[in-house]
Formats: sequence, structure tokens, C-alpha cells
Amino acid sequence: MDRVRPAVVRIEAYGPVPAGDRPLEGVLGPRPILPRDRLAVGAGFVYDAPRRRVLTVQHLTEGAATLIVALADGRACAAALLGADPGADLAVLQLPDLALAPAPLGAAGLLRQGDPVFAVGHPYEAFPFTVTHGIVSALGRAFEVGERAYDGLLQTDAPLGEGSSGGPLCNAQGEVVGICVAVYAPARAATGIGFAMPLEDALLAAGHLEREGGLPWLGAVIRDLSAGLASELRLSQAVGVVVQLVVPGGPAAQAGLRARDVVVRVDGTVPASAAALRRQLLGRETGGSVVFELSRDGRPVRVEVKPGRRPAQVVGGW
Repeated sequence: MDRVRPAVVRIEAYGPVPAGDRPLEGVLGPRPILPRDRLAVGAGFVYDAPRRRVLTVQHLTEGAATLIVALADGRACAAALLGADPGADLAVLQLPDLALAPAPLGAAGLLRQGDPVFAVGHPYEAFPFTVTHGIVSALGRAFEVGERAYDGLLQTDAPLGEGSSGGPLCNAQGEVVGICVAVYAPARAATGIGFAMPLEDALLAAGHLEREGGLPWLGAVIRDLSAGLASELRLSQAVGVVVQLVVPGGPAAQAGLRARDVVVRVDGTVPASAAALRRQLLGRETGGSVVFELSRDGRPVRVEVKPGRRPAQVVGGW
């Protein structure tokens, strides 16, 4: 863990600056005095050291007027929010001009169930820069927290707690393979079930956040086709993906996409899963239309959707 620890940061989110106080800027001392209400504490990691970029989760930055990033060596600074998306639950922070250690980046696609993994974060706020270990419990998990729905996640039994969100999940070589996004904890306690977004997905999303400040938005919830729904739709097998919900007024609704449409091809490619389709769409350049070839009540339908920007009040869908 010596390779990744210098790149892991602690992030503290604070509310609006009280009248008469000056906002914090640039590099601060090791223990800055902050006369503000602290909203949340979490983690992140430096994924692009030359450009001083930090990747973390959006739910940590939501509603924050000031973000303070503390490095493992004791330095601290105010960070700017470069871009964030509530649906993907990712945010990119920009740090001021200071030397940073980059996180070694690996590949989540090489992981297998049972592989050892390590999480670095600040569980329960009181234990900064803590390393916990476990295994990859499952791959490709879907998980919902309120209106936010994740898919294609890595499931791990590495203990995570409040304050671990945004921290890296690492493989046995100390390479980052995911970003910790959620814990299954009904009583807000570690239960041995945590979730991380694969690094490949996070980096694709980060590219859009850097360039446009947000992600392309279809305004639809698309899920893997279940056996029950396949039977209900009189399909021969439960293979592929299906439109579960269309957000009223969104790009998909305006283009004519409907709930229960079975997705046959997207831009000529057969989607292997909802997670693979999301990755395909994130890998596209912004602009232009996405061509959906669908099966609707047994009939072929072709729909062109032009992704837009997610309204601020909408969390669900992608």
C-alpha cells in the first residue's frame, strides 16, 4: 500500500461561508481553522498528478461551498469542483499548484471473484488513512441507494464505513481498480458488503466531467433483462437489456423511447449488459445522436436519441 497511500486524500465538505469571513484559497497549513458547518467527510485519490486532478464521489460534494483536501503528508488546500454528476455519483476536483503523488492505476476488468483487494479511506471519520482488506465478492452488481441506481459494480467484503466513500479500491499490486461508492449498512455499520465503481467506468466519466462539467444524459433507466420480464414479453431467452423507465421530458422520451422496449443494438453494437451499454455510451464523444434498434411488442423499432444535460433536480436515469 506504500504505492497508493500518498495519492489518497481526505476531503471535508463545508457549507456556505458566513458573512464577513473570507473564502479559503490555495495551499493552507496542516490544520486550517474552519469556522463553518462541516457537511461531510470522505476520501478521494489523485488520478492525474500533472494536472492536479482528484476523483471522488458526488454525494460527498453535494451542497458544499468549500472543499478542503488533506494530503497524506499533512498538507491541506482548498479545492475547486471541476465537474460532478449525481447519477454516476462522481466528482472531479481541481487542486492548486502543488506537487502531488499519482495513484498507480490498474484494471478492474482483470479482477476475478475471490481476488484480494484493499480499500484506503477514512472510515467513520475518526480513523484517517486506514487500509482494510478483503476479496472481490462479486462482479457486475446493481445496487440502489434512494433515487441513485448503480450498476456494474465490484462487490467486496473489505470493511468500509462512513468516510470511506470516494476512496480507492486496490488490487494486490497496490493499483487502483475502483472507487468506493456505497456500503450496504441498514444500521450504518459495516456488514461486509461494500461496492466500488470499476476504475475504467470512473475514468470514462471523469473525462466528460473535465470537458463538459457533467455527463451526457439519455433520461432513461436501462437494466439487464430478467427471466421474469423475458417470459412476460414472450421472449425465448433472458438475454440483453431492457428500458425499465423513461424520464418524462428527457431526451429518450422526446425521441420516442418507451419503457419495456428491448434494446437489440446501440449504434450497431449488441449490448452484452446494461453496464456494458453504459460504458459504451460514456466512451462516445459528446454531440450527435445514439441509434437504438429495439424490439417493441415483437416489432422492430429504430429510435435516435440525442443525449442532453441532466437537469439539476433529476438524479435517476442515465
